[in-house]
Amino acid sequence: MIDIINKRTDEQPGKEFIHYKNVSITYQEFNYMILNLMDQINEIDENYIGIQINHKIIFLVLIVAINRLKKIPVLYPDTPNIKDYIKATNIPITFTDTNIIISKKQNSNSQNFDYDKNATQLVMFTSGTSGRPKACELTYRNIYESAYMWDKIINSNSNDIYLNHMPLTHVSGICIFYRALYLNFMMVIDNFDLKNYIANIKEYKITLISMVPSMLQMIVDTKNNLQVLKKMKAIIIGGSTINEKLVNSINQYKLPIYMSYGMTESSSGIAGYWVNDDSMYKPHPGVNIYVDKSKFIIQSPTIMKKYMYDKDTNNMIESPDICTIYKDGVFQIGGRGDQTAISGGENISIPYIKKHIEEYPEIKKCILKIVQDRQWGDILHASIQCNKKITLEILLDKLKKDLPKYMIPKKITIQ
Repeated sequence: MIDIINKRTDEQPGKEFIHYKNVSITYQEFNYMILNLMDQINEIDENYIGIQINHKIIFLVLIVAINRLKKIPVLYPDTPNIKDYIKATNIPITFTDTNIIISKKQNSNSQNFDYDKNATQLVMFTSGTSGRPKACELTYRNIYESAYMWDKIINSNSNDIYLNHMPLTHVSGICIFYRALYLNFMMVIDNFDLKNYIANIKEYKITLISMVPSMLQMIVDTKNNLQVLKKMKAIIIGGSTINEKLVNSINQYKLPIYMSYGMTESSSGIAGYWVNDDSMYKPHPGVNIYVDKSKFIIQSPTIMKKYMYDKDTNNMIESPDICTIYKDGVFQIGGRGDQTAISGGENISIPYIKKHIEEYPEIKKCILKIVQDRQWGDILHASIQCNKKITLEILLDKLKKDLPKYMIPKKITIQ
């Protein structure tokens, strides 16, 4: 596979590629950043290189620089339980925001880069059924095929502008970057901001957005200038299903919502439907979905190479979801087959949270219950039995230091 950034730089050096924090970056400037960073890191011997970067441009530049050096970046999230992620890979964190500097200065060291399409391009994490993070190896072909698969759904063009406020350490966020690169449209990177959401769409003339149901619910609840959303090409919703009330709002306001189904292992969405037209997921082009001995099987060129240290998938994987499959692979989701809650688009393992809380010396037993919530989908309620007295405030302080916010039960009762 050719280096697509070199191709874009040669053909359209001055075209704006990324907009971030009031700064515009052209293809050529992005390429200079990569080349300058390669000069800094080119003596690293390891094949897998752990990175934990919060600055979004540095994060993206570093990934491409590592790939050009024929290395594999391991994308660590910035989370309190990072030790569990490192334990899953045995790969230390080499680069953080404190030891990377990027520069747009002109660099004449440009050369041709090419890649083995079946080689691992990057490693991302997904939650296992036990809650222990699993490291997924995605190939160059996986990500390339995903981009062009999505092109057949959204019919993108070079004038599109994609608002990306999904985490870049999630497959939903990083694949938008590659979608923009392969399909040659501009990407605006921003954090989700309900207060300024509509204003940002107007200012940047956004045509495409991805989000999780909780974000859409908050936007719809404001009832603020929703007609702006009607004019967009597509609003892609993933991470979990949506409730009937939100479906009614989508139909009422005629919002161009595309419900996507996918996972980290499938390099983002591999099926979906337009809410105004349907209510069942249809496989994307090139995806085969079927039942084998009561197992929900997905076969796609976007399926990861493997879990790290595990056997190759051969582009096939079993989904943990309970599904009813109809003719031509059309299907409906009926919940999870494992002990997992999906809150705000994040998978939360019940055994992992239970085990973590019960490891505190003050805690004798933790009982977790999944409760339906209009905004978040699933939320957790915890009932705690203690060995010795602990206040709710102290317990919450412990949890905030040890777990990401989305994993902490929304309601905790101490008995």
